[in-house]
Amino acid sequence: MNSGRWEMVREVFRGALERDPEGRRGYLRQACAGDHGLCGEVESLLAAHLEAVDFLERPRGTARLVASPAAGRRIGAYEIERRIGRGGMGTVYSAVRTDEAFDKRVAIKLLRPDLDRDEIVRRFEAERRILARLDHPHVARLLDGGTTDDGLPYFVMEHVDGEPIDEYCDARRLSVSERLELFRTVCAAVQYAHRNLVVHRDLKPSNILVTGDGQPKLLDFGIAKILDPWPPPSTRTATALRFMTPDYASPEQVRGEPVTTASDVYSLGVLLYLLLAGSLPFGLRDRSPVRVRVEAPEPPSRVVGRPLETLVREGAARTLAPESIAGRRRSDPARLVRRLSGDLDNIVLMALREEPERRYASAEQLAADLDRHLRGHPVLACRDTLPYRWGKFFRRHRLAVLVGAAYVVAVLGFGIVMALQRSTIAGERDQAEAQRLATEAERRRADQATAFLVELFQASDPYDETAGADVTARELLRRGGERLASELADQPELRAELGHTIGVIYGRLGLFDEAVPLLESALETRREVRGGEHPEVAESLDELGLVLAIRADYPAAEEHLRQALALRRHLFGDRHVEVAASLEHLGGLLEKLGDFRAAERLYRQALAIRQELLGPRSAGVAESLLALALNLKNQGEYEGAEPHYREALAIHRGLLGDEHVRVALDRVQLSHLLLARGDYEAAESLYRQSLPALRRAFGDEHVEVAYCLHSLAMALAARGEPEAEGLFREALTLLRQRYGPEHPNVVATLSGLARYLHAAGDLDEAERLYRRGLAIRRQALGDHSPYVALSLTNVAGLLVENGDFASAEPLLREALAISRRAFPGGHWRIHYMETLLAECLIAYGRYAEAEPLLLAGYEALRATKGGQSNHARRALSRLVHLYREWGKPAKAEEVRAWLPR
Repeated sequence: MNSGRWEMVREVFRGALERDPEGRRGYLRQACAGDHGLCGEVESLLAAHLEAVDFLERPRGTARLVASPAAGRRIGAYEIERRIGRGGMGTVYSAVRTDEAFDKRVAIKLLRPDLDRDEIVRRFEAERRILARLDHPHVARLLDGGTTDDGLPYFVMEHVDGEPIDEYCDARRLSVSERLELFRTVCAAVQYAHRNLVVHRDLKPSNILVTGDGQPKLLDFGIAKILDPWPPPSTRTATALRFMTPDYASPEQVRGEPVTTASDVYSLGVLLYLLLAGSLPFGLRDRSPVRVRVEAPEPPSRVVGRPLETLVREGAARTLAPESIAGRRRSDPARLVRRLSGDLDNIVLMALREEPERRYASAEQLAADLDRHLRGHPVLACRDTLPYRWGKFFRRHRLAVLVGAAYVVAVLGFGIVMALQRSTIAGERDQAEAQRLATEAERRRADQATAFLVELFQASDPYDETAGADVTARELLRRGGERLASELADQPELRAELGHTIGVIYGRLGLFDEAVPLLESALETRREVRGGEHPEVAESLDELGLVLAIRADYPAAEEHLRQALALRRHLFGDRHVEVAASLEHLGGLLEKLGDFRAAERLYRQALAIRQELLGPRSAGVAESLLALALNLKNQGEYEGAEPHYREALAIHRGLLGDEHVRVALDRVQLSHLLLARGDYEAAESLYRQSLPALRRAFGDEHVEVAYCLHSLAMALAARGEPEAEGLFREALTLLRQRYGPEHPNVVATLSGLARYLHAAGDLDEAERLYRRGLAIRRQALGDHSPYVALSLTNVAGLLVENGDFASAEPLLREALAISRRAFPGGHWRIHYMETLLAECLIAYGRYAEAEPLLLAGYEALRATKGGQSNHARRALSRLVHLYREWGKPAKAEEVRAWLPR
């Protein structure tokens, strides 16, 4: 068989592999066009391939999975319409939701039933976890997930109604510049994934769809790799190699070597070559997946200047002339050759270098070089020559140079002006050299940063998907901080990035004193290196503001969070996920300060942005729902809060599974609502269910464990269980260790313990604890915080119990004034305060003033807390006492009959 015939067999064979078994026969009939010899050769190769795959991939003793779904089958809340794609591990279906929760078409990816389970299921579930951590406008959003009735894992993604990026560009005859702008957006999405330590590993046109409004969407993370220790080295296999697309795979992927972000840069280079030249880099040369290409491809400008007999994209063969290729780029062959020659040839070939360390250090660098080319500036990929520099300078300043030359001729000052021009060119040469050196430095920083993060951080972050691992990694973090100072003194950008990351992890571990100096240093360095208007500066402002808020440095926290919000709006506009995060974080601070209405407005803005950009079932939307639910609960709007809590829990369970620590935290949040509503047994059950998961994820001394212990104690104390006191004291000890004894975050537990002691009859100790909490809150929050009003009410309630009405009344009136300003629409706590004030009025014989307070208080407390709650029962018993003291025994007996038995 001659080489031309063999190439034809190979291309048809590769196209057949892209189809599922049912579709291959029709494809072969069309591709072979009556050439029975060709069809026979391909069928022989397919049989050999399938036999080899079956032998290599199927572990002994494994069983085939069930058949794939047909149209009309129900999966979760979705009904399958049709199959729209098939990949190495899964089949993608178009589906619609059937429960009318929202009217939207989705894409469901379901594990292929013709593959064996173990390794494929692990990778399929890994893809679901990867998508759950990625929230970006140009990455297809994960909406839902689960397992079918017959055991196939699936996940639901937004349905991207678009075309592969190369087909989109060709169909609309986009110019070279327009293609470059679109490609730069793709690079930004890839860079976002890399910053989240995710390498895609299968970048190709069919995984980058462009919607009708020109927005690219990155799809299919089926063989993506997280740059962390999952899965353990002992479990890694060659599956990813078998599932890669050889046309776009990097040499190191083909060799089975470790894959880094440089592998995606190579694939981006292949894609860019295709968009510019209409051909893949190696044309019809051997593209076998077992061959490593060591020779450089031809520059794109050479390819478009001659006829190409076959141009291949994923198995579809066609013949195109140079005129056709150029016409699809709104050009002619000669102009297109000139357009690609020089900068673009060099940029593409730099991305396609065989050695990873000689490529662009990141997708961001590749996009930046394209930006420099589009603006007429020198690019990093070009050889630094004087003619090149002069040509760039002339094209950027054409009019100024021509006018200057005319002037020089007129005044015979040619020599002086040329000297000045030489000085300018020399300055640009120096700038280019500096850029080249910066590129090398950035590449080194990227390598060091990845190693640093993998080694020190991933196992230490309990919120990540590896939750459950040993989180006593503080020694690793400490050593990491020391290395920053000693080893990276001359690399400010890397030092800032890693210092920021260590600070974030410290904050998540509850080590706020360790976090603040690292975050402050990172912010200062980023401002010096990046300037004041840069996304990394906004990131540092935001994270530092969060930690300062936890440390109760509220004025500084508000300043940083407002600066972060303003900067993100300036950089990204109002509808952006980073803006939503800043809105939510500022809302959290305002809630701490007692401005619940303002916080609610910010939370609702953040939720709307995330629902618009990320879809209704994303992790970001779940976080916004939780924040809004907590806000509504704190305002006493329990009916409005509960659906948000439950929806957030359902989203996280679908994305992460029941065992993830995030789901345990959601259950704790829902338990808080049940506790507030007086459903103590249900709350206790959820707290006890969640506590072991929190201990496993965070260790026994983390603040999340302390909060859960506190809440469990509250549920038990409400029923008079003696176990509550020990839990309160354990939680109080942990919180004091984390925040210090004078921090407002310890007051809720301090007051809970006091309330338990109050009910147990230890009034002196209870009063001491209540007053200590009041003093802490006044000092930290000022005199007008609703949390101060809560502490005032605690002290006043105890004084009322002791019969000291004269001391209680002014405290209650102060608390009411604060609370009525904070909750203009009313709150059950206001009615509770009014019932206590009514008791004071009864003691003074002011029955007519006390009666309406008790009647309104009882109705409000019964509606909010339930008729069996302690608050409602107390209001009713005080009303009975009022009528007896007032000399209205019949009315007292009538009301007494309302008391629940």
